[in-house]
Amino acid sequence: MYVGEVIDIKAFIRIKVFIVWILYILFTLTIPYQAMAEEVIHNTGSGISMGKKTIWIVSVPGLSFLEIHPDRLRSYPHLEQLFTSGAIGGVNVRTPERGVEDSYLTMGAGHSVIARSTFSFYMQDEPMDYGFTASSYYEMMTGSIPRGKMILPSLPALLSSNRASLYEGRPGLLGNVLAANGVDVYVYGNRDQGLAANEGLALRQAPMMVMNDRGEVDGGNIGTETLKTNVSRPFGLQTNIETIWNMIDQEVMEGASNRSQVVMIELGDLDRLYAWKSQYDEEQFSIVKHQIMKEIDEFIAELMLRMESEDQLWLISPLPHSTAIRQKYLLVPLALYGKSIQPGLLTSETTRRDGMISNYDIAPTLLMALNIDDNNRWIGTPAAVVPENGHFRQLSEEIKGAADVYRMRPKQLYPFVTYEVTVMLIAFVLILNKRTAYRKWKMFFLYSLLTAPVCMLWEGWFYKQGEDVMGILLIAMTLLSAALWTSAPFYIGLAGVSGTTLFFLLFDGFTGAHAIQHSVLGYDAMIGARYYGIGNEYMGVLIGSAVLCTTALLQFMTEKHKKGKSIAILTAAIYVILLIYLVLPNFGTNAGGAITAAVTFIVAWQRMARPQPGMMRWRSLALWLSAGAAAALILLWLANQLLSISEQSHIGKAMTQIESGNIGYISKLILRKIQMNLHLLGVSSWSKVLVASVLIVPLLLLRPKGKLKQWQHRYPYLMGGFTATAIGSVIALLVNDSGIVAAATMIVFAAVPMLMLKFYEDSASHCS
Repeated sequence: MYVGEVIDIKAFIRIKVFIVWILYILFTLTIPYQAMAEEVIHNTGSGISMGKKTIWIVSVPGLSFLEIHPDRLRSYPHLEQLFTSGAIGGVNVRTPERGVEDSYLTMGAGHSVIARSTFSFYMQDEPMDYGFTASSYYEMMTGSIPRGKMILPSLPALLSSNRASLYEGRPGLLGNVLAANGVDVYVYGNRDQGLAANEGLALRQAPMMVMNDRGEVDGGNIGTETLKTNVSRPFGLQTNIETIWNMIDQEVMEGASNRSQVVMIELGDLDRLYAWKSQYDEEQFSIVKHQIMKEIDEFIAELMLRMESEDQLWLISPLPHSTAIRQKYLLVPLALYGKSIQPGLLTSETTRRDGMISNYDIAPTLLMALNIDDNNRWIGTPAAVVPENGHFRQLSEEIKGAADVYRMRPKQLYPFVTYEVTVMLIAFVLILNKRTAYRKWKMFFLYSLLTAPVCMLWEGWFYKQGEDVMGILLIAMTLLSAALWTSAPFYIGLAGVSGTTLFFLLFDGFTGAHAIQHSVLGYDAMIGARYYGIGNEYMGVLIGSAVLCTTALLQFMTEKHKKGKSIAILTAAIYVILLIYLVLPNFGTNAGGAITAAVTFIVAWQRMARPQPGMMRWRSLALWLSAGAAAALILLWLANQLLSISEQSHIGKAMTQIESGNIGYISKLILRKIQMNLHLLGVSSWSKVLVASVLIVPLLLLRPKGKLKQWQHRYPYLMGGFTATAIGSVIALLVNDSGIVAAATMIVFAAVPMLMLKFYEDSASHCS
């Protein structure tokens, strides 16, 4: 059995030399860029200082960017001071099961951790169900006598559920590191929904962030003493601020040693209010919410007065409230304030995006603030500060833009996917029925499918204009672009639409990825799907458009009796640049994309090197595919290890785990990717595009009989490109965590041009 054809070995050796040369130049250019980026991060005021200090962490469950806005904080001057004079950002707190308890645990473990909402801390002598005290229940479950002042009796169940998960989180890791470095930890307050802790109303998950691996915290008080009755508040409860301050004075201030401290205070009133929101009159709800926000502001004011010169004040929320979630404000606000902290936007190597960090970054940032150099395998990285004028308003606009794009994504993508599948199926039916009329209109609708991805990219430059304007722009740009390419000669149209897509993807990628950050087909910062590089959606578009552009251009040149050798050399250069772009940590940084590109490009280029009919054996094909994948892996390793890049991308960290022999980490990573693809296969609308394309491509070649052989002789370069794209789509499906999406966006650049080629051929024969 044969597929493709044999590549000229000498030509392949020449292209390898060319690849090495291009790689050397690009890597040389990348090193000073990376050094400059590191200088920006490490010279913006990290907030680190020597000696004793206290990190005050004020956690307000339910707080969101709907409350933290420049116009709304004018009523709360001390909160306003935090966000105008501090280092601020939005934190992605998404976890697999999306509860407050999962958020706290993940912040402290530096990796995803799951828990049940019933898991709660108790003071040692507090009563639980069936007559147990917390300490007796803990001892019964663990076989150990608790030592901490507050304990997690459900620790064995928590550890058991996470051992069975596909995540690498280690509950209690942060607490262990703090204890090992002589840092005292205190937690105060709760978000209980009743005064009887043993009646299932205890909601005390804040200590999960700073607990040790025994499920203990040595200082503080989370008991019912931190609450007071107030019949005008939800559940008849209110945080007892006065009592908490008395406890802090006695335990933290008066009993202070020369050791550094982490003091965490959870203010649960806003969380309790939103738990009862559906029962409130709207106006009354606003009045009570304003009272609670004033109380939070007054607490911040008091805390600012008590801070020493080396102290830091952190304000954070583990999860936004229900209204914010419905409006897609999924990032939570974080403000770091203190004399040692420079005002500006927070960023990290995890996100590489000004104003955004991950929940994985919280623990490393806390340790950095305490001057603790820890060698644990944190997935996150310490946050840095990027100075910006007007940073608070800039952050608010960025968060609003991200929320708008997140809301807009299903509104645009679901209809587009439906339209895409419908157009392809109707075109296929017309081909089967041999309808040759209205060729221009058929081409117009098919061109709209090819031009839509780049129009969705352009749309990202207008994200501040709002959902309605962006939607109108997308439709207008798509229709105008489709009309333009429909009027062009066939090969020029194919090369033009795909070349334009390729150009703007690279232009945006090399100039900061501003468009893709706000494109509905780009990043998804709200759920932490991707923060930098090129996502799987546009990775598929990039590779598919590159192959279509080069093969259509080469087909045009050869049919016009022009030499295609110069185009083949240019194609090789384009493929090499694209592969390196996908590999480099500061640009594409997509491992699955690099492997997909290497395999796809090597199949496409071997057809260009020898377009005459002559088939490649399956064994030879497998050898070339393996060589392509191996080349991509080597380039990834070089980019992340040999360039002396101090801050690795997520790919580099995965490679570090492989080098250290952490097979468990890699196996779980692979299983998570498989699990994600299986999930997407059932729920993603892109699976419909993939299925439609997979059905259309072979049927076009099988009907009428002999069509495959005819097209291979008549359009060898285009057919080589279609073959490469189809094979690449399979590779994308196998090696990416959302391979369904990558394969679907990529194979469209084979299925749609094949439909267009059939209309073009039928029209030409009809005219003749």
